[in-house]
Amino acid sequence: MGKKIGKACLFIAILVAAVLIGSSIGTQFFKARYFKSLDDFEFIVVKENPVCPLHERAPSNFPIIVNTNEGSAAELRLYDTYHTYPLQIREDAEYGVMWMLGGKGWNGAAYPDNNYAHFSIQRDRMFKYNAEAARLFFCDECLKALRSLDPSCNFVVVDAYEMDNLKFYDIADIENTQIRHYSFIIEDKGYDLLTMEMHSSYFEGGKELDYLNKEDTSEMDKFYDYEELP
Repeated sequence: MGKKIGKACLFIAILVAAVLIGSSIGTQFFKARYFKSLDDFEFIVVKENPVCPLHERAPSNFPIIVNTNEGSAAELRLYDTYHTYPLQIREDAEYGVMWMLGGKGWNGAAYPDNNYAHFSIQRDRMFKYNAEAARLFFCDECLKALRSLDPSCNFVVVDAYEMDNLKFYDIADIENTQIRHYSFIIEDKGYDLLTMEMHSSYFEGGKELDYLNKEDTSEMDKFYDYEELP
């Protein structure tokens, strides 16, 4: 009888240890927190040591829609670019199609032949900007820029053309925002959706706005050799 009790106690001890170790490993990588956003609570599960969704990505020719409460950053990708150099629009590309766009809390479509994109943000995913939520996803540099911007909600637009000089814009002021050759129009401030269009003047004289230094194109030469572009 004593041996049976001893074995049972040993089994229970091993089981408890396994549960504790598993719990420790789990909490090392994930944690769950509640953040109050206006009148609601939003449940977020995030990594303990997050990778900044803006700085740990390639530079982009296209404006980026960022959801600061959920750590999402997705391009408003309007044209094709070169695989080896994502800043350069492929002027010889042929489309004849549209493609879908989207991120956490928003979606839309790009119409490259007509030089515009149409997109909508879900009202039920728009909340007051929450610095505590943003801190779990973004690096100190981005958090400093967000504090300076003091956005009206958790959605902002970012120009990541120059990765060492990210520019942040409030979605509420998007109609007054010009990002190089991109401009914006608010179509509908409906109850369910905030609907907008982004237009590009790249093929109508706006391409010069894409050069890092319009007077010295060697700024672009250091990234790739024009002769070797596919």
